Amino acid sequence: MTLQRSDRQRLRLKVPMVATARRGDAYAIAELLDAQAPATLPVPADEIRRRIRSYRVIRQDGRVVACAARMPLGSDRFEMRSVAVDPDAGGQGLGTKLVAALQREASFRGRRLVCVTLQPGFFERLGFEAVPLDEIPPKAARADHPVDRPRVAMEWRQHRHAPDWWSSLWPVARSIQVAIR
Repeated sequence: MTLQRSDRQRLRLKVPMVATARRGDAYAIAELLDAQAPATLPVPADEIRRRIRSYRVIRQDGRVVACAARMPLGSDRFEMRSVAVDPDAGGQGLGTKLVAALQREASFRGRRLVCVTLQPGFFERLGFEAVPLDEIPPKAARADHPVDRPRVAMEWRQHRHAPDWWSSLWPVARSIQVAIR
């Protein structure tokens, strides 16, 4: 018995994959962030489109159901922002999967990962530690956030447990990536 292509597609496991956002995802990401307000700051679709390569998404059935962004913050850190999951897709571990992907990227590049959040418990379970808000650059501290609840600065330093040579691999990997393009 030979399976037809449509049968194989139906049988394929639906495992959510983290992917770099595409330009066409900008409006879906903006809508997702708007729906999560005031827990996340809304970001205009034009701004998202300008920085689309910094966004990671998870798609289900062709639509964006989760997103997170990684922005450079100096030479030794990334700021993680705009972490949002569609409420209809909640409870599947999609937020955890996105944060883990950004942790791997930060570790590979030898950088720390910081965020300012209203939900510190979620990030503590993923290896983040609370740090004083004044240790985070003002750009990331977001003093203009409209929510009255206390914001908590969190930092992930897991890459410090990696061997010293790990972060030195990034320039080599980057040069190979540039050469391939």
